[in-house]
Formats: sequence, C-alpha cells, structure tokens
Amino acid sequence: MNNVKLDQAVLESVKMVQQMGYTVLYAANYGSHNYNLNINNEEYQSDIDTKVIILPTLEELVHNTKPISTTVDISTGQCDIKDIRAFVPTLLKANIQFLEILGAKSYWINPLYEKDFQWFIDNLTGLISESQNELLKSIKGMCYEKQKALCHPYPTIKWKIDKWGYDGKQLHHIMRLKDFIDNYFYDNRAFTYAIWYENDDPRRELMMQAKLNKLTLKQALDWADSYCMIVQKEVDKLISDKTVNTKYREEYQRKTNEIIIKNIKKKILEESECR
Repeated sequence: MNNVKLDQAVLESVKMVQQMGYTVLYAANYGSHNYNLNINNEEYQSDIDTKVIILPTLEELVHNTKPISTTVDISTGQCDIKDIRAFVPTLLKANIQFLEILGAKSYWINPLYEKDFQWFIDNLTGLISESQNELLKSIKGMCYEKQKALCHPYPTIKWKIDKWGYDGKQLHHIMRLKDFIDNYFYDNRAFTYAIWYENDDPRRELMMQAKLNKLTLKQALDWADSYCMIVQKEVDKLISDKTVNTKYREEYQRKTNEIIIKNIKKKILEESECR
C-alpha cells in the first residue's frame, strides 16, 4: 500500500467532515498502515481508517456542550471525528492510539493553523518522555480490553467468532503492545519506529498468523494469556514512583486553548465583515 492511497483516504475524510459543517484542524490515518501490518490480498483487505480533529464553535464553548466524538464510514474504512477538547485530554493520558496519529504516514493540517499544530507533532517525543507511567498504564489497560474482546461476538466480528471462536485482530493487538514495550523501553527506539515492523522482522510473521486467524482457538487463548501476563509483569516493573515534569503536557494544553481562541476570533471577524 503506497502513501497515495493513504493520502486519498485522509483527504476524503477532511472533505467529508468539512461538508458536515465542522472546522477541521488535523487529519491522519491510523492503524495497521502505521505499523506495516496491513494486508492486501485475496484473503484479507486492510481498511484505511482515519482520525479527524475538529475545532469547537463559539456556541459550543458558551454552552459548554459535550465535545463531539463520533465515527462515520468512509470508502476505505472508518473516520473517527474528535473535537480537540476530547482529543487532547486522551492524548495527555498517553493513549497509544492517539499518540500514533502525530507520527502517521499520511496527514493533513489546516493551513491556517499549520504552525500551531506542527508544534504538536514536533514535540511528540518530549510529551511521551514525561508520560512514561501514563503510557504504561494505557498499554496494560488496552491489552486487557483486547483480551476481553477476543471471543466476544460484537456485531461487526460475530462472523469471526462463529467461524473460529475468536477474532485474530484482537490477539495481534495484544502481541503488538508487548512488542512495543520491548522496542520502546528496552531497545530505546523512537516512538514511530517502536510501533513499526520491518518486513524481515520474524515477529511480523507471527502477527500475520494471529491476525488471519491461523491459530486454533486454544492456541489463541493461550497466546493471549501469555502475552497479557508478560505485559502486566513488564508494566509493574517499569512503572516509576519518581516525580516527573509536566512541562510538555501543560504546553500541549496551553497551545490547544490558543488554537481554539484563534479560531473563534477568526470566525467573529469573518461574521463582522459579512454584515
């Protein structure tokens, strides 16, 4: 899968969300294409999913409405739409799925706020470095969520449960989270490289076997138990009780407020000029 198709999916998301009446700040692909775990053959076609960050209106701020967080379909998969007021707090909890879009293979920034949001991307390393405990807790929580979902017949994956007894995609995510701990905390790889699998990485082949439901149900359950136990052990070992700085987290929040205010001022000026 080349970046052209990723770019097309991102731009499709931007245009669709803009047509819905929202001001788009940032959009990016997320998921398997950022890990080199996408599959495109007769047996399996990986979706191209996107996240789109939008800015709130003055009315939404005045009435303190709940920040928008919804998912809609696009031609290549799903588009997760998030108000920046919902996005940044989750980002600051070091949710790995939100961190990854700041290092995505394909992204779009609103030209009016390019310099403002580029800072978010450029300082990802700093944010993660002071959020180690939050990252570890997020990984552990996500790992057990995937284990719980492994054999659960959710409507979208019920056919997999009926056929194999488990959803291999959930298992491969558990394995991926364990590998991330190895890559980031022990091999000291930068975040975007810690989530990436080279083609010759033997772990990648194991991922594909799991994702494509090539294991028996017993194997899948045993692997999930084993990997979750390892993650639990590593997280408990790596969690630190040392006091850490909050410089980057505070700056991310401050710059978020600046972007929101800048957008509101722009909208008010545009309205006054139209009168």
